Amino acid sequence: MKRAYIGFTIEQFKGIQPSVLIGLTRLIGVEFVEVTHNVFNDLTRVSKNLKGMQTGFHLPLVGDDGWDFSCIDQREKIETLITQINNNIDTLNITYCLAHPPEPHLAKEPMRMSSDFLISNLKKLNTPVLIENVVGIPFEDFLVLYKQAKEVLADQLVGLCLDAAHCYLQECDPVAQLDKLDGFISCVHLSDCMPGDDTHLAFDLGGVLPIKEIIATLRKNNYHGYITLEILPRSFEDIKPAVRSYLKVLKALRPIKYVYTLFRLLFVKPLINRFSDTK
Repeated sequence: MKRAYIGFTIEQFKGIQPSVLIGLTRLIGVEFVEVTHNVFNDLTRVSKNLKGMQTGFHLPLVGDDGWDFSCIDQREKIETLITQINNNIDTLNITYCLAHPPEPHLAKEPMRMSSDFLISNLKKLNTPVLIENVVGIPFEDFLVLYKQAKEVLADQLVGLCLDAAHCYLQECDPVAQLDKLDGFISCVHLSDCMPGDDTHLAFDLGGVLPIKEIIATLRKNNYHGYITLEILPRSFEDIKPAVRSYLKVLKALRPIKYVYTLFRLLFVKPLINRFSDTK
């Protein structure tokens, strides 16, 4: 990969299935999306609508799903999902699987969680893997875990995912980390946030993350990797700001594709407006 791939997190939204949202992003020329296990509920249509788009696969989160790959008591669910992923790598064009470190503080009830168990499960995947920094674990401790995983996973662990908002909320400068870890970062999660709250906002909606400086640093470093806009719309009206956020990153890192996308939007904009204006 010798260019930045810029895309979106895809989740079910307002009853709209992931396959429909994937189709909408493809219409504006998005080349990459990050999906979750929900795609297996709509696998045939998801595969049809991808039409060559690449995907990253975000593994379950204990805060959202009640379990993740570090949960020792969830072996059956983990093994089932590993099998589903391994059997559908080509169907979903999966380029990596991404995991959080163990986050017991987010669990709704006490559970046994282990970094070693997480790493052993990641090793069973037939895909490259990434590990993401999280708010609840100090950044230096996250780097220690990353090094431990690298010893076991070797070349399967292709880099880390730097979540800029997670850094910021830890009072850890994301711009400095982008510079410091340049060459080790294979994916960047990018969305705006509010003080003390990982709100997954589109840009320019009153958030506090230094978006301009982050994008400028990615451009300066000639970043080649995945950028996932982890923007979670609250309503259909949030679709337009999400598209504008995509264009802002695209303009800085893929200027030729930016111009091409503006041309495509002349034809796709009525469809986006229809979604955005739905009440």
